[in-house]
Amino acid sequence: MDIKSKYNQILEELKAGKRPFFKLSPEEFHEVSLYLQKALDKRDKGEIQHALLILETVSSYSKIFDELLYKNIEIFMDDPEHIIFVLGSIQKQIIDRSTKEGERPPKGTFDLLRSLLMHKSPEVLEWALRTIEGLGPMSYSLKDDILKAKPSILGVFNSHKKASREIVDVILANWRAYGFKV
Repeated sequence: MDIKSKYNQILEELKAGKRPFFKLSPEEFHEVSLYLQKALDKRDKGEIQHALLILETVSSYSKIFDELLYKNIEIFMDDPEHIIFVLGSIQKQIIDRSTKEGERPPKGTFDLLRSLLMHKSPEVLEWALRTIEGLGPMSYSLKDDILKAKPSILGVFNSHKKASREIVDVILANWRAYGFKV
């Protein structure tokens, strides 16, 4: 599979307002994995984004990306835009896959999200909370960290902090609906 061609095809479909629909075989997932690993080794954000867009839009899943996605954020922890892009792939390839398979996401996912709640970027906080919201009832295991990360009322003057406050309120309401003590 030509990763760059697939990336460009997905971009064209997205620009045309279409939702890309495709599956990858285990062999093609392996190719994407090797491509992503090489791109990470070179710290080539352009090539990394080729692989991440494929992983975020493909309609099939593979466990082979868990560690590569965690590593991706570790390498680029000082790049909020890149972290947010990776979170989309984590949502799709780890959280959605785990939910579909009836499994709990790996512990590494919770550890990573916990660390992102303390990130200095308000935008990263917002997207980490959006990702956590996707965990459903499993997000309760991050309760103390979420409450600690919730921006103060003064955060309403920053759009990302304001959104983060609202997302935390939604998460709290969901926990109540699940029957958890808040």
